[in-house]
Amino acid sequence: MPNWQAANHLLNRIKDEKGIDLRSSDNRYHCKIKTGNKASSMARKWSHEGAALLKQVQDGDEYEVSLQ
Repeated sequence: MPNWQAANHLLNRIKDEKGIDLRSSDNRYHCKIKTGNKASSMARKWSHEGAALLKQVQDGDEYEVSLQ
């Protein structure tokens, strides 16, 4: 994807279609990782499975979302 806005559009589409906000919690697609010593030093990362899900949505394929 050319930029974060494209991914954000797909994430909002998943939320609208499936009723699941992938960014709202740590799950198999997306998680928070500690990056430093401060309590606020965190980065959010997407798994390969998360990237594959976004590709399915982008391609118009049927998809299922399971947070477990």
